[in-house]
Amino acid sequence: MTHKSDFVRMATASLLVVMLWSAGNSHADLGTGLLALYSFDGNGKDSSGNDRDLNLVGSPGFAAGKFGQALDLHGNGNQYAVRPVDDTAFNFGSKDFTIQLWVNFNTVDHVQTMMEKFSDCCGPGWTMTTDLAGTVYQFYAGSRGDVHLNSSFSPAAGVWHDLVARSSGTSFDLYVDGALAASAIYSAALDSSSMPLLIGRRNSDDGRDFSVDGRIDDVAIWNRALSATEIATLWDGGAGTPVVSTIPEPETYAMLLAGLGLLGFLARRGTESIV
Repeated sequence: MTHKSDFVRMATASLLVVMLWSAGNSHADLGTGLLALYSFDGNGKDSSGNDRDLNLVGSPGFAAGKFGQALDLHGNGNQYAVRPVDDTAFNFGSKDFTIQLWVNFNTVDHVQTMMEKFSDCCGPGWTMTTDLAGTVYQFYAGSRGDVHLNSSFSPAAGVWHDLVARSSGTSFDLYVDGALAASAIYSAALDSSSMPLLIGRRNSDDGRDFSVDGRIDDVAIWNRALSATEIATLWDGGAGTPVVSTIPEPETYAMLLAGLGLLGFLARRGTESIV
């Protein structure tokens, strides 16, 4: 005979697992609105739960990242990560969005395109890159400079930097290491690109390569504008906060459902023994 107390213990254990998961992911709110999340822990898997995995072209390597591992690139335009399809979710139009990545360059004397969904040399789409001399960070969106944000911050080799581009209404902002580095106003919808999301180099229609020599980690794209507080949390004084999806692992989710189901069953049975 199984009594109610046994089921209570089982339900409590299930819910405890979920509570511990939540406590261990105290910044899970950063997972709200995620369109894609690439941690590059040995693969190009999308951890957001949206199944937008990347193809790794040219067998790029992995090395110590800001968190865990990172995509390790060496200025070779034949090595990069790319979505196999055109995701219209990454064409933002007039919608709010936020894009983040951590980068650690080996060299900083030339242009390097870290991530983009961009066509040809000048758009449409959006791109996160350095300038031609590699001396400042840029976020460029639309067609031929509709939005063009230049930071006054100079990249340094061998140092992890956190880059965040954000759109909220008609305001566009570029943050470097948690601090606002550039802003612009643009009221029209951004023109869309049919090119796929690309990480580690410039799109092939441009032909100039602009490949990254360094490591890229914790790439995240949201369908909302993160607050200044959330962006500061991502930087966290340089220690960094990894983005965590709000979607638990399948095992945790199963425990949650089991626990809720058992508690619901007990509520219906009241104080009766369960045979």
